Amino acid sequence: MNILLPQPHYFSSICILKMLRKLPDISPKIIGCSQFSKNIVNGGGLVDEYYVSPSLENEDAYIGFLKKICRECDINILISSDEDELKLLKKNEQLFECLMIIPSLEILELFTDKLTASIEINKLGIPIPQIYNDLCLVDKNKNSKIIFRKKTSVASQGIWIADLKDHYIENHFTSDNFIQEYIDGYEYTVDIFCDKEGNLKLAIPRKRLDVRSGVTYKCQIEKNESIIESCKTIYSYYSIPGFSNVQFKFRDNKPYFIELNPRFAGTGIASSLASFNIMIPFVEHFYYNKPLESFEFYMGTVAWNSIITRFYEEIISPSL
Repeated sequence: MNILLPQPHYFSSICILKMLRKLPDISPKIIGCSQFSKNIVNGGGLVDEYYVSPSLENEDAYIGFLKKICRECDINILISSDEDELKLLKKNEQLFECLMIIPSLEILELFTDKLTASIEINKLGIPIPQIYNDLCLVDKNKNSKIIFRKKTSVASQGIWIADLKDHYIENHFTSDNFIQEYIDGYEYTVDIFCDKEGNLKLAIPRKRLDVRSGVTYKCQIEKNESIIESCKTIYSYYSIPGFSNVQFKFRDNKPYFIELNPRFAGTGIASSLASFNIMIPFVEHFYYNKPLESFEFYMGTVAWNSIITRFYEEIISPSL
């Protein structure tokens, strides 16, 4: 089996790569590619073959490159962890013969639009941090902090926290941003796995305990029923096959939806370490068409309350 894993420097791609290496009875050949030299790409030394691609921004050249690699390397599965790349692949999926599990373009566009996504999720009865159109309505005695968020972004990028009690606030009052209430509480990421029809098969909430360089370094696997129920509501309405992740803030026993990312999470391997190698049912179901077990079965495999700490592997590459 030959698997193409673009952007192997992403944390999410490296997580997937590690789990693919541990597939039972299968030793896949993993090909990586990105616009950067192999020697400066974190995951470049972990793949079996590596190719330097055109920039993703050069869409025609990039798609042509991927088509060529898929044909020459006889690629069976292509797994992307980049929202922009997923959109581009979805628009051109008729050009590829390999397996690619990508939700609809409408889903991809919706959850890249953080403002619209928040409004739509709130319509399902799930709380969100209050959206402010007028800062005069903010009760500074209760919570004077607000968040400026980019309307269009990925992976929680474009966030600025401000306190209205400060004498100076950095100017982010632009048409590209919107303003929400700041929720002071634990942050959770829920790792999601769904079948071909988008039916929920696994929802593992992870509570962030330590963050380094914007990535979860230590987390606790927690069976937070209210968060799990919120995920059931979301995924009963939106069909997102394969991997995705949802982020919540949790305050006063209530989960507040922050965002949904239709891809594997940067620390998603933590959920697999606390349960099972999620790439096993992924390959069996999506590639070999084997049926999956029930949601209750997979949730019963989770070592709830376990704490996962991230670690890194050192590799050496030739000089640049």
